[in-house]
Amino acid sequence: MCFQKVLMKLRKPRITATIWSSGKIICTGATSEVEAKLGARRLARCLQKICCGIENCDISRVSIM
Repeated sequence: MCFQKVLMKLRKPRITATIWSSGKIICTGATSEVEAKLGARRLARCLQKICCGIENCDISRVSIM
């Protein structure tokens, strides 16, 4: 079983998102909680513009280091 993924980078805020074929998205690289939240919202908005099937975004923070 092979999982496919796409890497997407945002310039401002500087985050990298791993988008899995299952629909799960992992954002890394933010330096603060505010920056992580802003990056996740910008990423969700960008994906909504690209794909027409995204309606509901359930964003949750798992771990912050």
